Parts: sequence; C-alpha cells; structure tokens
Amino acid sequence: MNDALKTTPNPAINPAMNSTLNRQTLGDLLRRTAQRDPHKLAIRCGATDWTYREFDDVCNRFASGLASIGVGSGDRVAVLARNSHGFAALRFAVARLGAVLVPINFMLSSGEANFILVMFSIAPVSVTILAILVAANLFKTKNDKPARLAASLGGFYRAAGRKFYVDELYLFITKKIIFPFVGQPVAWIDKNIVDGFMNLLATSTAKISEFIKGIQSGKVQSYALYFFGGIAALAVIFIYLWK
Repeated sequence: MNDALKTTPNPAINPAMNSTLNRQTLGDLLRRTAQRDPHKLAIRCGATDWTYREFDDVCNRFASGLASIGVGSGDRVAVLARNSHGFAALRFAVARLGAVLVPINFMLSSGEANFILVMFSIAPVSVTILAILVAANLFKTKNDKPARLAASLGGFYRAAGRKFYVDELYLFITKKIIFPFVGQPVAWIDKNIVDGFMNLLATSTAKISEFIKGIQSGKVQSYALYFFGGIAALAVIFIYLWK
C-alpha cells in the first residue's frame, strides 16, 4: 500500500482525459468535492488528517500504483482490512480505475473468505453470460421487444436514462437541505446538549462518590465529627427554630 501511494500519477486516470466518462462515477464524486471544498477536513483517523484536496491526491497516487501493477477496468480487487483512512483511499482509487472492490470481513474464517472470493470469480461471468443471452433474444431479429421492455419499466427506465439529473438532485438535497438544516442541528445538539449533560452527570457522580468514599474512610475522628455535628444541628433546629 505504501509503494502505491508513492507512485507517480498515471495518465490513465488523468481526470482531464476521462472527464466525460467519469463525471458520474464514484471516483469523480471525491474529485468534485475536492474542487469545491479543497481545504475542508475529509478524513480523520487516529493521528492522520486529510483535507479533501489531500484525500483526492492520495487516491490519485494510489490508483496510479494499482494501475502500474496491472489493475484495470473490470478487475476485482479483494481486500481484507479493518476500517481506516487507507481503506477509504483504496475504495476511491479502485473506483477511479473502473475496477471493483471486494471487501472481506476480517472476522471471517479462511473457509468463509475463500467462498466469497470464489463467488466473486464466478458471479460476474454468470451475469455476463445471462446478459448476452438476453441481448441476443432481444436483438437477434428486428422486433419491438426492446421498446416494449422500456415501456414496461416506465419511470424507472426514464430515471435511469437521466441519472445525471438524479445525482445532481441528490447532491442538492443532501448538501443544501439535509446537512445544514437537519444534520448540523442534530450534531450541535448531540455535542453541546447531550454530551454536555452526560459530562455533567459523570462529573457529579464522580464527586458524589468521592464524598461518600471520604465518609466511609474508616476514621473514627471523622465519624465522631459527623455525629456531633449532626447533634449540634438538631439542637439548633429544636431550640431556636422549632416553634
């Protein structure tokens, strides 16, 4: 992973060369965000902090390193790892190459992990063969089957054809509405009210426990002081205040 991060960027993933093809891919989402908010914090993992520009640069170098060892469009890249900034970079780097990331749960046994790897080797071939058979059935002769299939899908077919506008609408709703008017207020309440109350509760509990611990110190002098202090207080109440 470290060698991949140090590799010189490969023209194969140059955004200027692929801007038309990649503008709606997962790999391009980060690129657009880096252009829009280059200095905003994107990743914080342990002692590592990356802005969106730094994150985008790391993903470019990572993708170049993967490309240099032969990873390309359509390839499947299996990874067995915990969540980390490196895993996030790998996710976008693989997407920028047009490859497919196959994350393997690190808690799986060797047999379970092997089953997943085998399935991801067989499933794409099976889906491809099925797609070829369906396409052959639809287009082997001139007919109205494709048109009837498109009509039967209705709005779903039209939405798929207008994916660009759907993506832009999604980004507008999440970034301009949900994040500022829902996400940020909830985060503020969680940080300042919920966390503040829990911190106050924890501090109060700790102080009360320290006080009780002092009372239960086992020192006879302290017990005697509390005893005679209580008697004096009761005497004042009954003599001067009680009527």
